[in-house]
Amino acid sequence: MDQDEVATTEYSSFSRYALNLQGYDGFDDTEKRSIEWPIRYSPAVCAALAAVGAALQWPVWQFVAAGIAILAAVSARGHLVDATFNYGVRHLFGADPMPPNPRPRRFACLVVSMMLTASGLGFLLDVPVAGFVFGFGLAAVLSVNAFTNWCLGAFMFRLLRLPA
Repeated sequence: MDQDEVATTEYSSFSRYALNLQGYDGFDDTEKRSIEWPIRYSPAVCAALAAVGAALQWPVWQFVAAGIAILAAVSARGHLVDATFNYGVRHLFGADPMPPNPRPRRFACLVVSMMLTASGLGFLLDVPVAGFVFGFGLAAVLSVNAFTNWCLGAFMFRLLRLPA
C-alpha cells in the first residue's frame, strides 16, 4: 500500500462528513485533507472577534464584524478573514489557499451576521444580557467549527433543504 492509499484509508469519516456538510462534497479526500485545517481559520478568528466584542460590550465592533460576515455571505470570495489567510498567514505554514466558500458555508456567514447584529443591538440598547448571549453563544458555536470543522450554520442550511 503506497502513501496515498494509507492517507485515504486513515481519513476520518467525520471529517469527510463535516466538509461535505459545508459544501465541499465535490472534493476528493486528498483535496479535503488539504483544506481541512485552513478552513478552520475563519471560524477561529470570527469566534475571537465575537468574544472580544461581547467581553468589551462594544456594539460598533459587533456591527463591523457583522458587516464582514455579510460580505462573506454574499460572495464566495468575499470573506476578509479568508483573504488574510490566503494572502498572508498561509505562507507562514506553506498551506494551500482556501477555495471559494460554497453556499452552505456562506449561509452560515449570514447566520453569523445576524447573531453579531443581535449582540451589537443588545449592547446598544442597554440589554447587555442579550449582547452576551448572542456574542458568547456565537463564539462558542464558531469554536466548535474551528476545532471540529462541524458547522451549525451549514447544518441549518441542509436542514432547510436549500439548494446548494
